[in-house]
Amino acid sequence: MFGKNTKRERLQTTMIGFVNRSWRGGKILAWVLVVVLFVLPILSIPEYAYADGCAATGGTITTDGDYTVHTFNSSGTFEITSGTCDVEYLVVGGGGGGGSVSGGGGGAGGFLTGTLNRGVGSYTVTIGAGGAGGISYTTEGENGEDSVFDNITATGGGRGANVAAVGTGGSGGGGSSNESPYTGGAGTVGQGYDGGTVQTPGVSPYSSAGGGGGSEVGEDASGSVAGSGGDGLQSSITGVSTYYSGGGGGGKYYSGGTVGAGGAGGGGGGGQNGAAGTAGTPNTGGGGGGGGSNGTSWPNGGNGGSGIVILRYLAEVILPDTTFTTDVTDLSNFTITGSVTKGSGTFVIDHPLDPKNKLLFHSFVESPDVKNIYDGIVRLDKNGEVTIQLPEYFEALNKDFRYQVKGLDVAMPNIHIKEEVRNNRFVIGGGAPLGRASWQVTGIRHDPYILANPIVPEVKKGRAERVKKGEFIFKGYEATATLPLVRPFLELLSRLFR
Repeated sequence: MFGKNTKRERLQTTMIGFVNRSWRGGKILAWVLVVVLFVLPILSIPEYAYADGCAATGGTITTDGDYTVHTFNSSGTFEITSGTCDVEYLVVGGGGGGGSVSGGGGGAGGFLTGTLNRGVGSYTVTIGAGGAGGISYTTEGENGEDSVFDNITATGGGRGANVAAVGTGGSGGGGSSNESPYTGGAGTVGQGYDGGTVQTPGVSPYSSAGGGGGSEVGEDASGSVAGSGGDGLQSSITGVSTYYSGGGGGGKYYSGGTVGAGGAGGGGGGGQNGAAGTAGTPNTGGGGGGGGSNGTSWPNGGNGGSGIVILRYLAEVILPDTTFTTDVTDLSNFTITGSVTKGSGTFVIDHPLDPKNKLLFHSFVESPDVKNIYDGIVRLDKNGEVTIQLPEYFEALNKDFRYQVKGLDVAMPNIHIKEEVRNNRFVIGGGAPLGRASWQVTGIRHDPYILANPIVPEVKKGRAERVKKGEFIFKGYEATATLPLVRPFLELLSRLFR
């Protein structure tokens, strides 16, 4: 705020006479004393005040440029502690489990993005678990669970089929070659896509279809080719482009042919020839892969990947009180909702009489009070009176009224305020009939803002203020304020080293 140049100039101003006498005589000790007595005591660190912006807690917090990012890999609470945030969100549901024994791939968890405007408060975040994969012939897989942020719900993915009905969800599970109707489960509109269908049901090597993904339908199965999971969608909400909501690949009997691959975005691959399906990647909402079989073993489907919630908003702004040490010109509108502290103030415009070559400056009207001024010129009635109507907000904004009134054109020694302000009006009386008068009324603000933020005319300098004790806003004060304090020391040193 007030830096080393100011201190250097202060020393130069106050020590110049002593320097001229002592330096020519080679009095090095004098300089040592000057440093010890005067330079070190006035060194200080500027104080800054801070203004809070939007801030929040919860999840794992990182930054990406101007954004603060909150990543929730498990359920928790997002709490806005100050300000109002435009919160961008990514909410992904848990992926569906893959079907067992040549089962269909699990559907991906629903994928939702958008922006919510939220103020100070606590907002629940729920992370949906991935659905369990099917177990042998005995237990079907499970749908993924929903993920939630505030009022935004991403639906969990549907389970891949085995011998029972396929699951519906954010994205639908893939159909199985083991059981009719062999079709994929339905996805939720706006969150994901349907699972794939088995085109050659009941035909060896019993290939099953892929689960639906965030961006496309799961791939159909046909002959010896199992369907791959549908690809998910990319998001750069963390600053890194990442896929989420990939569907699980379908499983198949025996080796040979092609097993279903997991979709981009955490989808697990299908198994074959006795291999289990691969689980969906945690915190991606990927569907689990369908299990394979070889006629003697009945491997499980892969579990679905858990969901995730990621939130971001423009980072909290922490700024010092702005202090301009050089001239600043701004040709645009400039709005400040707080207060302005200044050494002086003017308006400046092109000079009305010579706009090409001159500027016109006018000073602000200053006062230790927060004073508003109202004035005008009026025509009096035949009784030498007039009622002045003030703005309807006048008394709501002002108190402690002061008046001035003068006659124009002719002397009016008796003109006066006949009735003071009441109901936003006052009355002038005692003037010349049908004469003219000039009036002025001032009031002191007493609105809620100024009552909460009063202007204190005199403040002691110190650590809690804009200027520390011993520092100066205007360097012209430095010599006059500092010299009386150091003059006795300078005179003493001058006598010692003559």
